Amino acid sequence: SEFGRPAHAPRPPRARRELPLGAVIAIDEESWQFELTRPARLVVMGWMVSGDRVVGNHDEAAIVVPENRSVAGQFFAPANYVRLKVRGRRVQAELLEPSECRLVVDGRNVAVAADPESLMIEVIRRDPDGEEDFVVPLVLLRDPTLPDPRARLLATDVADPMVGGLFTQGLPLGTPRPVRLGRIRATALYDGETLLLSDYLDSYRRPDGRFEPFFVRETGGAYQTMPEDGRPVRLRPGDNLISGLAVIAFRRAGA
Repeated sequence: SEFGRPAHAPRPPRARRELPLGAVIAIDEESWQFELTRPARLVVMGWMVSGDRVVGNHDEAAIVVPENRSVAGQFFAPANYVRLKVRGRRVQAELLEPSECRLVVDGRNVAVAADPESLMIEVIRRDPDGEEDFVVPLVLLRDPTLPDPRARLLATDVADPMVGGLFTQGLPLGTPRPVRLGRIRATALYDGETLLLSDYLDSYRRPDGRFEPFFVRETGGAYQTMPEDGRPVRLRPGDNLISGLAVIAFRRAGA
């Protein structure tokens, strides 16, 4: 996940190796349950998708849906679930791993879908016995606030605690906390009302002098690039960030 950590696992042999497979990202269930008790949080609401993007469970995937580790030593194999092609109004989804993901259109499972309005992507999460535990639903939505007018928002249901926990980083009150926002590393300080984000410049500015995609949006406003001088930015509940592809909301508990 944007906030997960790699859980290295052996890579099983595969007939198709068209796409790279990296280290699996897994979140401990006990850990995300604790994160949901924090007074504020940064939540990945979805991803800004344009062009060709792959959804998987590993750190080589453009869009990462982390695994849910409910017991120590639980094994997860790296997998690519879906390839998305978004070209403005033209959208195609291709199922890559039918044993771990479903493309559902009007209640039917399909291998390829081209109608984003009726498409539901269901990424399966399994219990330690390998049985289906829950699904992470993904839908493609139009979002005129995105800084890329050709993009769509690949959104998930973070209101479901089992799903939202995989995409949540909690914030303590009054204590600075290092946070990871995609490739951006920063320090977050929640004061009970607002969030001060600082110390992000080293990961924001690339070695070649260019900058990682990193945007901020105040509620009701438009996305703006984060300050390239690295000065701290104050967020209020409802404000959003985009780091890489991830669309991240700042929320207070209960909101």
